Amino acid sequence: MQDFIQLLIGQSEWNSFRGYWLTVGFKVCLSILCGGLIGLERELKHKPAGLRTNILICLGATLFTSLSVIISEDSIFSGGADPARIAAQVVSGVGFLGGGMIMQGAGAVTGLTSAATVWVVAAIGVCIGMGYPIMASIFTATVIFTLYFLSKVDNKLLGKLHSYETWIHLKTMDPAARAEIMDTFQHGDLELTRLSVDEKDERYQILARYYASESRHLRIQAALWSVSNVDRIDVKVS
Repeated sequence: MQDFIQLLIGQSEWNSFRGYWLTVGFKVCLSILCGGLIGLERELKHKPAGLRTNILICLGATLFTSLSVIISEDSIFSGGADPARIAAQVVSGVGFLGGGMIMQGAGAVTGLTSAATVWVVAAIGVCIGMGYPIMASIFTATVIFTLYFLSKVDNKLLGKLHSYETWIHLKTMDPAARAEIMDTFQHGDLELTRLSVDEKDERYQILARYYASESRHLRIQAALWSVSNVDRIDVKVS
């Protein structure tokens, strides 16, 4: 059986990997586990980098790093190759993946957490490839804790952010009421993406788009209704 495997994969590869098969198998399984656990959390939140993406990133980083170690220890490479050379390229290479997940639009930047997750999953893969499974497991647990539990703490303390599109209809073209409403939005501690004023049927219509927690949005609404010239407020939440 051993002769058949040697014939199948080639003598050179057999000599290079002899004694590493069990170790490589363990690293592959651990990469799937670590990348899968983090990817599952991302998948459940419908993020760009989900289960398969994070598994593949962790596997790829592990593969590159394992090859670096094996090549540096192979007697064929008598020059004493640096095992960190290939692994170092993982850091820069994974940046292209992370950069593709970051999007900017309507005054807001999204995808930063997904990009950072890709980066740290690659680092975990490098850690596994270098032969530090305990360290990789510790950091995997830390990443899951950060992504899952700290997001709940963040939402509890600050409130989950929603996107609001608010139309304020004034009864007349009252400059004082318009200025008061504009000031409410500009000083309301919001992630304001648009604030514009239209004139229609001799009345002001003010459009505001912003990101805010529900509690802060309700405070803004209360401040808007306190303006005497407000006729109607329409709100769209997403």
